[in-house]
Amino acid sequence: MDKQLIEYLSAMAKLQLSEKEKELYAKQIQDIFKWVEQISELDLSSEKDYSFKTGKFIRDDEPKNFPDREEILKNFTDREFDFLKVKKVLDN
Repeated sequence: MDKQLIEYLSAMAKLQLSEKEKELYAKQIQDIFKWVEQISELDLSSEKDYSFKTGKFIRDDEPKNFPDREEILKNFTDREFDFLKVKKVLDN
């Protein structure tokens, strides 16, 4: 992982990184690549099933009514009628 690639990636992500951050992220990305290499070396040819089965590990989504709706609504700082107001998170 060289400095030129980190600068390219940071430019693509529109990040301004200090030299120290560039060194840190270069090392972290190298570690990720090493980890991926280790995973690719695993022998997965056995009959063992490594997949998740629905129902065994994942619960079904079941809608549930909360007994006190007003208790939830009072946690919001700003309301208008039955609408909850939140801070704007996206710029136009």
